[in-house]
Amino acid sequence: MNIHIGCGTVYLENFINVDLPSPNCFLAHERPDLLEKFTTTEDEYYAKHANNSIDKFKAGPKVVETVCDRYGTFQNIPARDNSVKKILSRQVFEHQSVKEALLALEECRRVLLPGGRLTIDVPDTEASIRMYGQTQDPFYIRHIVGPISKGSWGHHIMSYSEPELVNLCESNGFIFLTQEENIHSYPAICLTFLRK
Repeated sequence: MNIHIGCGTVYLENFINVDLPSPNCFLAHERPDLLEKFTTTEDEYYAKHANNSIDKFKAGPKVVETVCDRYGTFQNIPARDNSVKKILSRQVFEHQSVKEALLALEECRRVLLPGGRLTIDVPDTEASIRMYGQTQDPFYIRHIVGPISKGSWGHHIMSYSEPELVNLCESNGFIFLTQEENIHSYPAICLTFLRK
């Protein structure tokens, strides 16, 4: 079993896609039209969003309908103990406080098999600050603090550098494996860990 936490508008094949319950988030069996619109594969993660760019993000976040398999959070992953091979989460982990992040890692350890993989993708705050310094483009400020027009859940509560994220995860039951290539049109860090 593979789990995709915070799926939003990216519905991954061969994953259980998990997101927060909201008026605009539907379960897969309820909305086959959204499944068709958002289904992709992990190696083509943003294939359905290929036309996204920083210029499109500058227009601000849009309220869209999304689809998932199950409702849940990092603190409440809908899976049994030691049953998951891989957890993938892109641009979600930064929305948690340090306390919530520690609980999230505990929950990931609970559901992952020993040797299972945890991939966390977060904004690269240091690179975003450098880009703002070079361009003075306010997009990078929004990228640092989060799309606050989405309400309180849009805020980025934490920021991470690669060493900080490695230290946090390694201090909580994970072994750093690799840094993956940034697949976003904005600065981001994507790290994969193994559960001890």
